[in-house]
Amino acid sequence: MKDTTSIETRLRDLVRGTGCPHIQNTGILSNEWTNAYLQLLDEAVEAFDGEPCLPREIVLDDYLVRLRFGGAYEEWLFNGGASNEQTALNVNRVQGQSGSFLMSALKSKPKPAA
Repeated sequence: MKDTTSIETRLRDLVRGTGCPHIQNTGILSNEWTNAYLQLLDEAVEAFDGEPCLPREIVLDDYLVRLRFGGAYEEWLFNGGASNEQTALNVNRVQGQSGSFLMSALKSKPKPAA
């Protein structure tokens, strides 16, 4: 298996570290954060292609993003926050690609031993 520590660490830092956006407080999910997250998912798909399963930490971070961000933006709106078209788009992009990420991992078949 390839060394994927960097992907796992960068994903954890982005999702659970200081770089994690607080949408429920700001109503903003930036393009920069969204693009960085989606790039890491793409890297993870490539790195784990053919592996029998994904690392638990990557699945956890993906789950947290899908669970947290949709609800956080809805909470922002419910509490009187102004709608933000770009944030709504970014939340949808993240949630859509997260679902695709997990499905691609489920469809992946282990590579034959060389």
